[in-house]
Amino acid sequence: MRIYRVKDPYRGISIFDPYTIAVLLALRERGEGNIGDINRTASKYAEMQPATTTRKLEALYRYGLVDMTKIERAKGWIEKRFRLTEKGQKIADALAEALLEERR
Repeated sequence: MRIYRVKDPYRGISIFDPYTIAVLLALRERGEGNIGDINRTASKYAEMQPATTTRKLEALYRYGLVDMTKIERAKGWIEKRFRLTEKGQKIADALAEALLEERR
């Protein structure tokens, strides 16, 4: 993983790289989904492995840009579903407008 030298009060900006942007844009497009759903949608923007998508979602969750809901599908099988928070939605909308030349 790349190390960025970001000042402590602004640590959150260190999570933004092309894969993180692809995950944000995928969530903006889907609304919500599990890791597989988001990875498939993000492949429109970048080629990533599911493990990369998982790491990016965990970082976005830590910084309050996505919410995670755990759903027990069967005994021992917990599905994690993700969606943008209000703050995450604002960032995803701004990225889409700037990068995809579209307005929501």
